[in-house]
Amino acid sequence: MTLATIETITDDPTTAAQCLAVARPDAVIPEDLEMAVELLEINTPAQADQAGGILADIQRLRKAVEEKFEGPTRLAHAAWKALTSWRGECLKPIEAAEGAVKRKIGAWQQAEQTRLLAEQRQREEESRQRAEEERKRLEAEVAAQAVALEAEGRAEEAEELRADATEAIAQVVESQFLPPMAAPKVKVAGTSISEDWKAAVVDFDAFFEEAYQNKQLRAYWEPKQTAINQGVKALKGAFKVRGLRVWCEQRVTGRGR
Repeated sequence: MTLATIETITDDPTTAAQCLAVARPDAVIPEDLEMAVELLEINTPAQADQAGGILADIQRLRKAVEEKFEGPTRLAHAAWKALTSWRGECLKPIEAAEGAVKRKIGAWQQAEQTRLLAEQRQREEESRQRAEEERKRLEAEVAAQAVALEAEGRAEEAEELRADATEAIAQVVESQFLPPMAAPKVKVAGTSISEDWKAAVVDFDAFFEEAYQNKQLRAYWEPKQTAINQGVKALKGAFKVRGLRVWCEQRVTGRGR
């Protein structure tokens, strides 16, 4: 289905656009009938018969309106069904292409994030090793100075040196070799990532034992997957229960440029 085909369809007199152009019906309640309804009182058999006649007039008017709209409404409904079906056919390849691109972007982002996390952990481990080496070097220097003081008979000064050095060394090591590191984020122009945390029971015995011991987990007793999903979405990675596997699925969302 092409755009030219759709444009041709909209020129057809049976389309929704043409149906919407149908004039409004001129069959409205006449003033005398409207007045008769407003003034109607039923206290006698004769007045009841009169009301029956008014009702018959109203029903005839109703039928006239329904008949006037029946044809255009039928055509409009048929046009709506056809256009909806054709729209779906047009969108199928577009949605397939969009899904393919999103899956490829998502796979690359996941792989890239895994790579960056590995590099970050490597840097953190190297930083930790440097910090540990520096800590040992400083502690050895302090120990040597303390021993020298003790050899000179200055044991009290040596003890104070050791006490003051412990905190000082920790501060130096932390400030110079252990900077805080944020989790890496992988971005692609024109897209955003939303997290979708999920959980599934993988060990029912362990799960029910945990739920039995913790009253706060009784809401998941059945277990109700809906309730479990709500809990994991609220707590995300902190949602830790024995017998329950928790994971996060990322969705790629395209943004217009």
